[in-house]
Amino acid sequence: MEIPSAVNSGVEGLRRAEQSVAETANNIATQVVTPEPEGEEVLGAEQALSLSEELVNLRVQEFTAKANAQVIQTADEVIGSLLDTSA
Repeated sequence: MEIPSAVNSGVEGLRRAEQSVAETANNIATQVVTPEPEGEEVLGAEQALSLSEELVNLRVQEFTAKANAQVIQTADEVIGSLLDTSA
Protein backbone atom coordinates (compact mmCIF):
# COMPACT_ATOMS: atom_id res chain seq x y z
CA MET A 1 0.00 0.00 0.00
CA GLU A 2 1.40 3.34 -0.97
CA ILE A 3 0.62 6.00 1.62
CA PRO A 4 0.67 8.94 -0.83
CA SER A 5 -1.92 7.08 -2.92
CA ALA A 6 -4.16 6.76 0.13
CA VAL A 7 -3.81 10.47 0.87
CA ASN A 8 -4.46 11.36 -2.77
CA SER A 9 -7.53 9.11 -2.83
CA GLY A 10 -8.87 10.79 0.29
CA VAL A 11 -8.27 14.27 -1.09
CA GLU A 12 -9.88 13.34 -4.42
CA GLY A 13 -12.88 11.89 -2.59
CA LEU A 14 -13.26 15.09 -0.57
CA ARG A 15 -13.07 17.15 -3.75
CA ARG A 16 -15.78 15.06 -5.42
CA ALA A 17 -18.01 15.27 -2.35
CA GLU A 18 -17.56 19.06 -2.33
CA GLN A 19 -18.51 19.28 -6.01
CA SER A 20 -21.57 17.11 -5.45
CA VAL A 21 -22.67 19.25 -2.50
CA ALA A 22 -22.33 22.39 -4.63
CA GLU A 23 -24.39 20.83 -7.44
CA THR A 24 -27.03 19.61 -5.00
CA ALA A 25 -27.22 22.99 -3.29
CA ASN A 26 -27.70 24.61 -6.68
CA ASN A 27 -30.46 22.12 -7.52
CA ILE A 28 -32.22 22.92 -4.25
CA ALA A 29 -31.82 26.67 -4.74
CA THR A 30 -33.32 26.55 -8.22
CA GLN A 31 -36.45 24.60 -7.25
CA VAL A 32 -39.49 26.33 -8.71
CA VAL A 33 -41.99 27.36 -6.06
CA THR A 34 -45.55 28.01 -7.20
CA PRO A 35 -47.29 30.84 -5.34
CA GLU A 36 -50.74 30.02 -3.98
CA PRO A 37 -53.52 32.61 -4.22
CA GLU A 38 -53.41 33.11 -0.45
CA GLY A 39 -49.75 34.09 -0.61
CA GLU A 40 -48.37 30.75 0.59
CA GLU A 41 -45.82 29.04 -1.58
CA VAL A 42 -46.03 25.29 -2.15
CA LEU A 43 -44.09 22.66 -4.03
CA GLY A 44 -45.80 20.25 -6.38
CA ALA A 45 -45.57 16.51 -5.63
CA GLU A 46 -42.81 16.00 -8.20
CA GLN A 47 -40.85 18.96 -6.86
CA ALA A 48 -41.25 17.75 -3.28
CA LEU A 49 -39.88 14.34 -4.29
CA SER A 50 -36.97 16.00 -6.08
CA LEU A 51 -36.28 18.16 -3.04
CA SER A 52 -36.33 15.09 -0.79
CA GLU A 53 -33.89 13.32 -3.09
CA GLU A 54 -31.58 16.31 -3.06
CA LEU A 55 -31.65 16.49 0.74
CA VAL A 56 -30.83 12.78 0.95
CA ASN A 57 -27.96 13.39 -1.48
CA LEU A 58 -26.61 16.09 0.83
CA ARG A 59 -26.53 13.59 3.71
CA VAL A 60 -24.83 10.99 1.52
CA GLN A 61 -22.16 13.50 0.56
CA GLU A 62 -21.68 14.42 4.22
CA PHE A 63 -20.88 10.79 5.02
CA THR A 64 -18.72 10.51 1.90
CA ALA A 65 -16.68 13.53 2.98
CA LYS A 66 -16.31 12.16 6.53
CA ALA A 67 -15.15 8.79 5.20
CA ASN A 68 -12.56 10.43 2.96
CA ALA A 69 -11.35 12.62 5.82
CA GLN A 70 -10.90 9.42 7.85
CA VAL A 71 -8.82 7.92 5.01
CA ILE A 72 -6.54 10.97 5.09
CA GLN A 73 -6.27 10.86 8.88
CA THR A 74 -5.46 7.14 8.89
CA ALA A 75 -2.82 7.58 6.18
CA ASP A 76 -1.30 10.41 8.23
CA GLU A 77 -1.18 8.17 11.31
CA VAL A 78 0.44 5.37 9.32
CA ILE A 79 3.07 7.77 7.97
CA GLY A 80 3.76 8.92 11.53
CA SER A 81 4.08 5.33 12.73
CA LEU A 82 6.44 4.46 9.88
CA LEU A 83 8.62 7.47 10.67
CA ASP A 84 8.67 6.57 14.38
CA THR A 85 9.63 2.98 13.55
CA SER A 86 12.40 3.90 11.16
CA ALA A 87 13.87 6.59 13.42
